[in-house]
Amino acid sequence: VMSKLGETMDKFRSSSSMTMVGVHAVEGMLNKLFGMRADTAASISRQLFTASPRERERVLQGVAARLGRNRAEQFSRLLEQYHRDVTTVGTRQGAMPASPSE
Repeated sequence: VMSKLGETMDKFRSSSSMTMVGVHAVEGMLNKLFGMRADTAASISRQLFTASPRERERVLQGVAARLGRNRAEQFSRLLEQYHRDVTTVGTRQGAMPASPSE
């Protein structure tokens, strides 16, 4: 689970705008779906996307300990799905022709 989460975080870190999308997605998931306080979810989310890989692993282990194995796996699956959805939308928008006014 931790490995999958780490890989997904790396994918989001590929660009600054994707990083911010990822930060907000993780924050919302932790807060709304997993019941973490908003300030805690925001702090964890920022740490996951800005920390060094070693620090990120420490934070992920803490998240997994808080959530438990089943919920950590669910979190991982949701994050992977969200990344796929964001990538798909971004690809589609990038393939759209520019409007005549641009």
